[in-house]
Amino acid sequence: MKNILTESFYWSDNIHKKLKIDNNLLVDHILISNRKNLSYTDNKFNPLNQYKHLDYLNVAGRIFEYIMDHFTANIERVELNKLFSIVLNKGQSLDKHNFLDHYNLNHNPDFVCHYIVKTGPINSQIIFNVDDNKEFNKTETLELNQRRFVFFNCGLNHKISKNVNDEPLIVLTMTFDKVRRT
Repeated sequence: MKNILTESFYWSDNIHKKLKIDNNLLVDHILISNRKNLSYTDNKFNPLNQYKHLDYLNVAGRIFEYIMDHFTANIERVELNKLFSIVLNKGQSLDKHNFLDHYNLNHNPDFVCHYIVKTGPINSQIIFNVDDNKEFNKTETLELNQRRFVFFNCGLNHKISKNVNDEPLIVLTMTFDKVRRT
């Protein structure tokens, strides 16, 4: 049986420059994969429709290892589940959503990570709803800088603000599962 994490959290940092990540290679791979138009969901009214499936990349594995080396939660083991991309062109945004499917809890990821591959001169923002049972509709905002990752639990509602740049905002999204003892 799968449990939903009830404590909402997010954690963000920049990938160190010593970790050689070729963002141009990531951009090319994401743009080619997006042409296949394999969406997370077929429901065009669901914001998850903007997430496109990606094939495994060695670079994603290196980013995952970097994050796990710096993530110090009490989790025995976490494994990379799926890869997605988000491409937001000028004027596009990503509406508020989370990764919970209340009708199929066993297929929910435990954690999500957005890695910012490319952004224009004006950064978009990720906005989290962090209701703490004292304040309703409380939000916290982070700038989406290139090489930044944002790691959070799958049930945390979030959205990405409008891209105002001529260049697309390109995000690599990874989902993770806790490995459970049987």
